[in-house]
Amino acid sequence: MNKKLVLMDVDTQEDFMLPHGAFGRLRAISNVDRIISNLKRVFDYAADRKITTILATDAHVRDDPEFSTYGFPAHCVVGTAGHLRIPETDVAPTLVVANTPGDFAGPFPEADRLVVMVHKQHFAVGTNPNFAAVVEALGPSHVFATGVATHGCVRQSIQSLLDLGVSVSIVVDAVGPDIYEEAGRAAIEEMKLLGVTAFTTDEVCAGALESYEA
Repeated sequence: MNKKLVLMDVDTQEDFMLPHGAFGRLRAISNVDRIISNLKRVFDYAADRKITTILATDAHVRDDPEFSTYGFPAHCVVGTAGHLRIPETDVAPTLVVANTPGDFAGPFPEADRLVVMVHKQHFAVGTNPNFAAVVEALGPSHVFATGVATHGCVRQSIQSLLDLGVSVSIVVDAVGPDIYEEAGRAAIEEMKLLGVTAFTTDEVCAGALESYEA
């Protein structure tokens, strides 16, 4: 069965990625800038090949219960700068899928390059009730993932794909900010045990994933 490559980027938004963002001000992401250049390379590769892209995107409301539940600062509130994606991953979406039941049932609109922004208010992109319909509309695919944070939203969003029977790779130097820290390393090893393959940005941009399309 032929598969197409799909890029999924998780939460590379200002509040997570930049020093002035909600988490940046807490110095919780002090090393996240180390992945930004690799994110740009991966996104440039995807743009050159017109690879379908899923933008898993935190989209909170003010006073979202998640903030108090987990002790998080208010972040990624729709309509604020913190909700915006950083320039390196800011691709105009063909379609925005709200975190509302029935917002998407397929098919996708025609596009030269399909970019689907999937809003979420929790860690996993699969908590959006339309995500299964998004995956079904994609057809047979192999997804390669980037984003933040490795042991949190990236790990759980990859699990959302695995639960739907999608094969997945992770770009290990384009996830963070904890890729070289214990939690991030452990999350990657856990994902490998579940069948997730690991590649570097250099390998991805050299075409290592293209064999998955066969």
